[in-house]
Amino acid sequence: FFDAYLSILRDAIAASPGRIQLYPGVADLIEALRSRSDVIIGLLTGNIEEGARLKIAAAGLDPSTFRLGSFGSDHPVRNELAAIARKRACSLLREDIAAERIVVTGDTPHDISCGRAIGARTIGVATGRYTVSDLEAAGAHVALPDLRDTRLVVETLTSISTE
Repeated sequence: FFDAYLSILRDAIAASPGRIQLYPGVADLIEALRSRSDVIIGLLTGNIEEGARLKIAAAGLDPSTFRLGSFGSDHPVRNELAAIARKRACSLLREDIAAERIVVTGDTPHDISCGRAIGARTIGVATGRYTVSDLEAAGAHVALPDLRDTRLVVETLTSISTE
C-alpha cells in the first residue's frame, strides 16, 4: 500500500510542480527557529515518513531541517505520535525532555489532541478548514489565524504554558 501511495504521490508532484505550497509565514518562521539554540524543529504528521519528506521537498523546504519526526508510519494511532517524537528528541539530546517543553503546532483538532496526549503545549493555526474558535474548543493552549507574524509566533512558541 505504501509503495503504491508513494508512486502516486511522486507522479502527482511531478505532474503539477508548484502545486504544494507553504502557507504564508512558514518559511520565515522556520528560518527564525533554525537560528535559535534553544529550539529543535521536528515534524509530526499522520502522513508516512517518505510521503511527508516528498511533500516537504515539493514545497521548497529541505527535509533535513526537521531534525526529528514522528509519522503515521510509526503508529496507526495519531495520539501516540507525540510520545514517539518526544522519545526521539530525548534520544537526540541525550536527556529527558519534559513534555511541557514540547510544542505541537497544527491546524486540526487531531493535532491539538495529539499534543495534549503527552502534556505538550499546543498551538492551533487556522490555516485549514478549522477556525481559531474550533481549535480553542479542541483545547489548544493558543490559537492563531496564521503564521504570518514571525515575531509573535516565535514569542508564542517559547512562552506559552500548559496551564
